[in-house]
Amino acid sequence: MESQEQALLWEIIENPDEDGPRLIYADWLEDRGNPRAEFIRIQYELARLDKEARPKGLVRREQVLFEERRSDWLGQLGLPLMWYSFRRGFVEDAMVSADKFIKQKGRILEVSPVRHLRINLVDFGQASAFASVPSLRHLQRLHLSASHETRSLLFPLLESPYLTGLTQLDLIDARFDRDRLDELRRIALGSREDDAIG
Repeated sequence: MESQEQALLWEIIENPDEDGPRLIYADWLEDRGNPRAEFIRIQYELARLDKEARPKGLVRREQVLFEERRSDWLGQLGLPLMWYSFRRGFVEDAMVSADKFIKQKGRILEVSPVRHLRINLVDFGQASAFASVPSLRHLQRLHLSASHETRSLLFPLLESPYLTGLTQLDLIDARFDRDRLDELRRIALGSREDDAIG
């Protein structure tokens, strides 16, 4: 990937709610004859319209481009996704294998403005490795399923200096908003201090 392209992508990742960086990237792609430019613009236009007001021709064109180029665009993310959703031209919601995410040090978060990540963590070591990925700072929502006692997996996540942008944490049967997350962080840190003292 060219450094100019990475800089453009980084601007999108740093400003996921802004349309300008996405449209600038679409211009850059168009100058290079890349059909993703059209896909980004179409999804941008469709996102601005109520579902009922979306022109059928535009929706069909979006689907055609997606079917033709999906494997190329997903391949650029660097790891296979178990589930995903494109919004305004980019994957913003993804389900990934924890092992592959950790092995690639969260590369997907450096090439796409993923805001919602779904992941299954199996043990404390894996949760700690996951929580140490710097690019997690862009996440707003984490959906966690666990095949281990969930409480022990929460400690590395709540203590992570990289998950500070998280506004929602979904566990298998529980959901925590920002206020509850802050409370959980205080409890986790207090509990660790108590353990250290005792």
